Amino acid sequence: TLGSVMEGKILGLKVDNEFAQCEIDCTLNFEQEQLATSGMDAGWRDHIGGYKGWSVDLNSRLTVGAMLGHTNKIIDRFIKEENAEFELWFGSRDGSQDANFYLKGRAGLQNGSVNAPSNGSAMANFSFLGRGKLESWWEEYWRIINAMPAPAVISLVFDISKW
Repeated sequence: TLGSVMEGKILGLKVDNEFAQCEIDCTLNFEQEQLATSGMDAGWRDHIGGYKGWSVDLNSRLTVGAMLGHTNKIIDRFIKEENAEFELWFGSRDGSQDANFYLKGRAGLQNGSVNAPSNGSAMANFSFLGRGKLESWWEEYWRIINAMPAPAVISLVFDISKW
């Protein structure tokens, strides 16, 4: 319902059109530089927005055969391609009306790691740095359509001159 809390598990990250397996969490960061514009005599600091940027941090568990999934693809492209670029898509995993949106863009792998502790789960962590504009799409029409009243049997127009 409108205003209710969204569960994180309905969101996910696609790397080159494939959802990351066993995703623990994913963070989409966005920023804008704030450039000083105030003069010495202003008495207060003032700023104007400069360049914008975005990045994504992905943390996931490795599964048996995971090296055939997103982890393998990311590492392999990083090793083999001079300037590897990935298409990232952050949004609803199932098209749920509770999270019918997405944010997408092209990004380069900034850093990554694969951790294999002696106790606990093996992990893969990646940080992507956005290249260019981050695009967004928000589906709000379903809320409007679902909020419409049911069709009436009689006219809802009243003629108060006959009262």
